[in-house]
Amino acid sequence: MAERLDEFRRRGWPLRGYSWDLTGSLFGVLAFAALGLASTSPVTWFAAFLLPAALLVPSSPRWRAGYGVLALATLGGVQHLDTADRYSPYYALSVVEGRGETGYEIRANGSLHQIALPLDGSATGSYARRAFSGYTLPYRLLDRPPGRVLVLGAGTGNDVAVALAMGAEHITAVEIDPVILELGRQVHPSQPYDSPRVRVVNADARAFLNATDGLYDLVVLGTLDSMTRLSAMSSVRLDNFVYTLDGLRAIRRHLSERGALVMYFMVETDYIDQRLAGMAADACGEVPLTEKEHYKLFSRIYMCGPGFAHVDGEARRAGVGHYLAEIRKEVELPSDDWPYLYLERRGISGFYWGLALAFALVTVAGVAMASPAMRRGLGGRAAIDWPLFCFGAGFLLIETRAVTEMNLLWSATWLTSAIVFASVLAVVLAATLLAAARPVRFEWGTLGVVLSLLLTWAVPTAWLLRVDWGVKLFFSVAFVGLPAFFASLCFVALFRERPNSSLAFGWNLLGSVLGGLLELLAMALGFKALHLVALAAYLVAFLAWGREGTVEESSAGPAAA
Repeated sequence: MAERLDEFRRRGWPLRGYSWDLTGSLFGVLAFAALGLASTSPVTWFAAFLLPAALLVPSSPRWRAGYGVLALATLGGVQHLDTADRYSPYYALSVVEGRGETGYEIRANGSLHQIALPLDGSATGSYARRAFSGYTLPYRLLDRPPGRVLVLGAGTGNDVAVALAMGAEHITAVEIDPVILELGRQVHPSQPYDSPRVRVVNADARAFLNATDGLYDLVVLGTLDSMTRLSAMSSVRLDNFVYTLDGLRAIRRHLSERGALVMYFMVETDYIDQRLAGMAADACGEVPLTEKEHYKLFSRIYMCGPGFAHVDGEARRAGVGHYLAEIRKEVELPSDDWPYLYLERRGISGFYWGLALAFALVTVAGVAMASPAMRRGLGGRAAIDWPLFCFGAGFLLIETRAVTEMNLLWSATWLTSAIVFASVLAVVLAATLLAAARPVRFEWGTLGVVLSLLLTWAVPTAWLLRVDWGVKLFFSVAFVGLPAFFASLCFVALFRERPNSSLAFGWNLLGSVLGGLLELLAMALGFKALHLVALAAYLVAFLAWGREGTVEESSAGPAAA
């Protein structure tokens, strides 16, 4: 790529090569989205890359034959190592029959994810009967059978089967993974999704809560713990925005006058237990009823809401203030800004520091071996291109922030992430083409970056969750598009001036690595603070650019100045 960028500069088209690179990246995101939509397997992903890559192979028969042999060997190796039965947009899934005595074990990315059990009351095995007794406990405690039930994280259908067995009149089952839903239809022993009383919704839980105005007699969080992240650009998991104060308050708003909230969870640490209980207490305004027994698939059941008011409701409401105060002394309750249920405390753990250091060392060592010019800069014997380095760091922070906040605003799905990446690339491409035709002064572009980042930092994300979709769309465009657009105008202004395109882009990519590592700061500061970290990176870039101009004027002498 560096060779191609230099070749375009030698021909007098420094921005044309970069524009083609952006176009290819945009096409790659769209192609990946299409492959995800089709639930394709790894051999298809590799083939989608290897086929067009053949265009880069020299045209001699020996080169073409050698490439063909290596490509086929690669595809054969990928196919041989693939152990999954099928692929969803989130997981490599496989099904093992006969687990839990009479059920089906669903494995995601090689690890146990769910066990589909006969939970309609007909099970004879001890495993399924033990799980069934835990699942039905909240229903037995309710003051009356629930009419309308909402199941968030329905999976293959265990919670839906229990609700049907306990007499629910209408059930809305929300599940983010379409392939897991299909597996539920195919292998679940109780066949809960075939019931006319069940409506299946393939959506993210928070997105469904934001879009519906329905009220429910019972809302069930069915062991909704994810095994994957929003994207490779984020440390947030798919379920993180459900288990927050804001998420549980949104659920509380959808409870009817006699409604109830139930959370099943496999808890293995005290601080997670305290957080889940504390968030339930905050959402419902009462100390939750908590069952601390191991029921095979979960070890805690948290219950609160008007439907349980007859079980010491007055005393539990009176004691909630002291209860929450004691919990907050021990742990911080997750919010949409800091959605880290599984982190013991706010901060970056030693594991992540070690991981970041390892990535940084490998990156610096690789750059030093590959580029003598950059090696001299890293060794202090030559100048580092600080403006482009800081622009790389700032841009990765902008992209991370955009992915995380748009997943919260619209839905935590793979499609949202693909749309955000494609939108960012499209905006960058448009800004590059605009700047190529009509250059924009670096100072004005920097001012645009600063103002747009301050705007996105100042607008509360929680407010956007409740506004009309048109207003939400407008601010989403501002959140994603404006900082990226102005940052791209500045980047183009810098890139055009650099005599060595490959070296300039190398410093920019090295800064991008730093920006990716700085995303870990969200674990300590929260996601809103990343706006300010990105802003600091761009301000440092502006100061370094100004210093470049001062040094050039000084070296030119008084007459030239």
